[in-house]
This record gives sequence, C-alpha cells and structure tokens, in this order.
Amino acid sequence: MTSEEHPPQDSLHLLDHTLGLLHKSAPALMATEELDTLVHLCLSLLVTPNGGNFQNAILLMVNPRAHSMQGILGLNRNSVGWTIPAADHWEFPPELEQEQHETDFCQKAQHLRLSCAPGDNRAALAVLEQRAVSTAESMPESDLDRLLDGRDYICLPLQDWERAFAVLVVSNDSTPFPNEAQRRFLQLFRHHAQLAMTKCRLLQKVEASRQDLNAFEERLIQQEKLATIGEMAASLAHELRNPLMAVGGFAALLQRQLEPESQAGEYAGIITREIQRLEKLLNNILDFSKEQIACVEDYRLDSLLADILELELPTMLGRGVTLDTELAHKLPPLKGDSQQIRQVLLNLIRNALQAMSGGGNLTVRSHLSRLRGEPSLCVEVEDTGGGIPTNLLRNIFNPFFTTKEEGTGLGLSVCHRIIEHHHGVIEVVNKEHGACFKLHLPLHLAKADPGPWHRF
Repeated sequence: MTSEEHPPQDSLHLLDHTLGLLHKSAPALMATEELDTLVHLCLSLLVTPNGGNFQNAILLMVNPRAHSMQGILGLNRNSVGWTIPAADHWEFPPELEQEQHETDFCQKAQHLRLSCAPGDNRAALAVLEQRAVSTAESMPESDLDRLLDGRDYICLPLQDWERAFAVLVVSNDSTPFPNEAQRRFLQLFRHHAQLAMTKCRLLQKVEASRQDLNAFEERLIQQEKLATIGEMAASLAHELRNPLMAVGGFAALLQRQLEPESQAGEYAGIITREIQRLEKLLNNILDFSKEQIACVEDYRLDSLLADILELELPTMLGRGVTLDTELAHKLPPLKGDSQQIRQVLLNLIRNALQAMSGGGNLTVRSHLSRLRGEPSLCVEVEDTGGGIPTNLLRNIFNPFFTTKEEGTGLGLSVCHRIIEHHHGVIEVVNKEHGACFKLHLPLHLAKADPGPWHRF
C-alpha cells in the first residue's frame, strides 16, 4: 500500500498530506458548478482512503423558514466508491452520484430531520453560534448521535455573507476525535467547501434571476401587445355599437309586425338573436378593456361562497348537478375588492356548470394554504365535465381564447387579471373526471397599493 492510500499519522507527514490534499482539491472544488455534484465531491474527499480518510461525512442543509435541518447526503469510508485520481485535473463521475445515494448509510442520513432550537443538538449549536462543535461538548442524545453509532464527531457550519446555510458533520473511529491536526485540516477544508458551495449557490441565483427576467420581459411584451389589441377592440366596439343597435331595433320591430310562423318572421327572429349576441360581445370587450379601480376592504371568503352557491343552486338542480362542499370553518378575513373576487368565483362555478350540461358533480373546497411562503386561502372548484384538452391548458387564460361555440374568451382572462391584481394565483389542472380550478389568495396584500389597473 502506498502512503497516499493510508496517510501517515505522524504530524509532519500528516501536515504534508493535508496541504497536498487541499492544494490538489481546491481547483476541482472551484471548477464544479453543479451544487449536487459539489456536495458529492466534498464528502468523498473527506472519507476516501487517499483523502481525508474519515469514517463518515454528512451534509445537513439549513431551512431557516422551518427552523430545521435536512440531511442531504451521507457517505462513509466503506461505501464511498471513489479515490482521488493521480491526474492534476479530474471530475467526479456522474454515475457515482446515484450509487452513493443508494447506499444504506446515505438513505439513513437523508431521513435526518434536526431542529435548530438552542440546546437541541450539536448541529443546531454550530449554526446558532457559528463555530465548530464536537462531541466533547455535552448535549442530549439526538438522531445524529444514533446514526453515527456513538462515534465522536464534529459539526462545522458552512456560511455565506448572511448566515449558516449548511452543516458539515464528520466522524471517525479514533478517540478522542478530532485531534489538533484533524481539527486544523477540517477547518481549512471547511473554508474551501463553503467558498465553492457559495459560488454554486450564487450561480443558481443568477440563473434563476435570468430566467425570471426573461419571463418578465416576455410578459411585458405580451402586455404591450394586449394593450394595443385592447385599444383597437374598444375603438372598434364603439364604432360598431350604434349601427348594431339600429339594426337590432329595426329587426325587433319587424319581428313584432310579422307572423311568428312565417318564414320572414323566423328570419327576423334570427337577426334579433344574433344582434343581441353581438351586442353582448361588444359590451364584454368594452368592459374588458376599460380601466378598473379596486375597492380594498375586509371581506370573508366563506360568506361569498355561501351566497354564490345559494344563487346557483336552481341552475344546478335544473342541470342535474349534485353539489359537494368541503369548506373550512372560521377562515380568517381577506383584504381586497369583494365584488371582483365574487365575479371570479361566480365565473368559475358557472363555467363548471356549463361543462356539465348532462349532469355531474360539482365540488367546492376551501382551506388554508401557503403562497410564496406566506399564509393564504385556497378555493378549489372541481367539475366532472371531462376536463380540458392538454394542448389547450396553456392558453386557457389568454384573452379571446375559448372552447365554447358562443363564448367570448374573456371570462377566464378577466379572472386571471383580477387575481393577479390581488397578488394571488389562479391555476387549472385536469383531474380524473374533469377540470379543477385552484384559486390562491394571500391573507395580506402588499403594502404598496398598485392603484388603477387595466385588464390588458
């Protein structure tokens, strides 16, 4: 066996091996851009026989919102499956990542859930006090102690410019652990690892920001196009409205003067009905394109739902639709324009009923939820009308897009704009027998009032 396979334990050779390992691994750590691969590489360097040669290495990621830590990866000396190559430039084998995930020790490490509460465990203490914490400090036994079978270990927090984002846990069979030389090596390695991981996390944030910026740019372009279309539609609607009203009025006058059973009377009736449909379309276009002011007030979602369901009950009975409700009790009040939210809920329920012209089941649910990490209320309207074709789902909220023969294609687009203005989210998913629209509304609106808004 070479000295690299089993590092010498005397201090001079150990120092030489440590410096050589750090010098050799630093370029590889900084060159790795994928965070998952970097984590595998860091832990493999610690446990591989010609590397750190420690018994176990575990990485815990800190979840500040949940005040907890989650096991991400765990490796031990016997299952690492990798040794440092002799070449100066090397990469971590992609296929080995999956193999390491499937080891028994890694599976147990990934099930670790540790609290960040003070005094709960050593990893939490390392995060809270931003320092290395070893088993030399007495604390109650935790799941981490049980996973490591009572071995001595040390917890090293990995920090960026804001806080500790992860904890590196390293254990060994030697007692006591760590000795001074091992502690120095781990502190140096920790600096390399946290610098490389911070770089990867920054790259991820930059890429996410770039994608958000591109999406925002696309939305702005789309909004500009829609605004232009809206202005043209509104102008055209105004021009067409007067002659249509005149034609409709004369057609209605003729219908009254002609015999209903005559062919001329039938034609006059058709003209009257079609003119009424065109007038309704023009009114919808004008309503859709005009500026609308939101009246912010406190309102209760459960009261709105109760009123709307009572209003639509005769229609349900007439269509042979049964109603199931799963409504949470004592929901907190919301802030917003209750009339606009009423319009959205009424539109969704009526659309569901129209999709079940031959009967079916309407299910309305309400419950507390989370939206962008903040508390919210969720309303679900689910029908058994067969659902929406998958290729049409992405267009369902676009203006003038409709699957109905007599639809204007504006109802869902209006709903989408109203919910956006209330800082909420509306989405649709296909279920087994139909479609389900989900409406998420935050409990608290943003402090800055967006003021007047256009539906385009």
